[in-house]
Amino acid sequence: MNAFDWTHVVTLIKDIWWILSIPLGTAGLVGMFYLRSQFPTKQQHDDQTKVLQGSIANLSDRVVANERQIETRVAKIEGDLRQLPNRQEVQALGERIGRVEKEVATSVETIRGVEKTVTKIDTTLGLILKHMLEKSP
Repeated sequence: MNAFDWTHVVTLIKDIWWILSIPLGTAGLVGMFYLRSQFPTKQQHDDQTKVLQGSIANLSDRVVANERQIETRVAKIEGDLRQLPNRQEVQALGERIGRVEKEVATSVETIRGVEKTVTKIDTTLGLILKHMLEKSP
C-alpha cells in the first residue's frame, strides 16, 4: 500500500482551483443579485412603515372612540341600576301584593255571595211578575 501523499493533493487543488473559482464566483454574484431582488428597498420599507403607522393611528382613534361609547353606555346602565328598588323595597312590595291578593280573593267571595243573592231576588221578582201578569184580566 502506498502512503497518502499530501503534496500531490495540494498540487492537484492548486491546478484546478483557478478553473473552479470562475464558476463559483459567478454563481455567488448571481446569487447576490437574486437575493437583492428578493428584499424590499429602504424606500419601500419606509413607505410600508408610514402606511402601517397611519393604520395604527386610525385603529387607535377607533379604539378610543369605542372606549368612550362603552363608558357612556356603562354610565347609563349604572344610572338605571341606581333607580331600581333595593331588596327591602322589593320585599315590601311582595308583601303588599300578597295582601292585595288576599283582599281580592275576599272581594271575589263576597261578590259571589252577592251574585247568588241577586240571582235569587231576580228569580223571585220574575215569579212575582209572572204571577201578576197571569192574574191581570
